[in-house]
Amino acid sequence: MGVSASIDFYFEHKISPLVFFETLINAGWSINDGGYISYLPIGDDDNLDWTRCDLSKWDDIKAIIKQKTVNKEIIGLVLTWKESNIGGEVLIWEDAMGAAFCLTVNRQQQSDNPRKTNFSWYLDRISTALASAGMQPIKITCEQSD
Repeated sequence: MGVSASIDFYFEHKISPLVFFETLINAGWSINDGGYISYLPIGDDDNLDWTRCDLSKWDDIKAIIKQKTVNKEIIGLVLTWKESNIGGEVLIWEDAMGAAFCLTVNRQQQSDNPRKTNFSWYLDRISTALASAGMQPIKITCEQSD
């Protein structure tokens, strides 16, 4: 059985999902998931049935994110860090009060123990970006299970 790891961010006020994603993208995160954009489609009904499309369709995906926000659906997008191919699924909850990073794409491991996730690697790259956009979480939880 593999390791499962995630980081949850809780906010005092609703966040704009599109601004959230664009903030991370501007800070170095990428929508490039193996040459595609991976996302949750409209009407997914919390099934987490990921869909892929060509990278050139980013404007279409932004429209989907906006519509899912109006519909109060879970919004999901796979992000990776620059050219590292390290990242995972990012989910913004229906109430837009929190986000979860599911660390599923080449999970960063601690050098002294590969079974343990290097949460600092992710937090350094995510928290700085969010703070620069004024999105300070009121709580952050890091979880791992074997």
